[in-house]
Amino acid sequence: SLVQLQCFEIEDCDCLRDIILTEEIEEERKDVICFPRLNSLHIVGLPNLIFFSSGNHNIEFPLLKELKIERCPKLIEFISQNSNQSGMHALFSEKVAVPSLEDMNISGLSNVKMIFYNDLAPGSFKNLREINVRRCGSLNNLFPVSIAEDLPQLEHLRITDCGVEEIVSKGDGVEDCKCLRDIILTEEIEEERKDVICFPRLNSLCI
Repeated sequence: SLVQLQCFEIEDCDCLRDIILTEEIEEERKDVICFPRLNSLHIVGLPNLIFFSSGNHNIEFPLLKELKIERCPKLIEFISQNSNQSGMHALFSEKVAVPSLEDMNISGLSNVKMIFYNDLAPGSFKNLREINVRRCGSLNNLFPVSIAEDLPQLEHLRITDCGVEEIVSKGDGVEDCKCLRDIILTEEIEEERKDVICFPRLNSLCI
């Protein structure tokens, strides 16, 4: 049990393929793994990491504020699961709950094509204030519309050296492209104000 853990840093472990082995977990809520007090998670320099967790459990980080994942070129998904309908994998899905997350840094994930899947855990990522994405050459898009519409706290968005075709997309996956084509695809937006996606606190956008 790691109920008191507040800071989790793992760095430069060449042989590690996943961090949590869920088949060894025995607890009352067998479908959920919770880190109730964790506020900082850094995963850096794990060249063979494929999943944070290879099981089918949901993972909850109710107090996590800072997430950094860097130099994990084989990472596909935070939690192993089937790919979405388009056959693509997303780093984060509805199995990861991070309702308090404010600062997210993603760098050197050359195998990741999508950061967010359309369906996320309720309340997750809504408190994001800063997003930094760097050196993710296979990344096709950053947000599906369902996420981009609901980032009221976002202040800083930085995208550097990424093979991004779309910043905001429908989330169904797109073909690989090395150059940026669109910032907002308004023809795919479905909301009451179809002509507007609002980031009310965004004061810095670097691409």
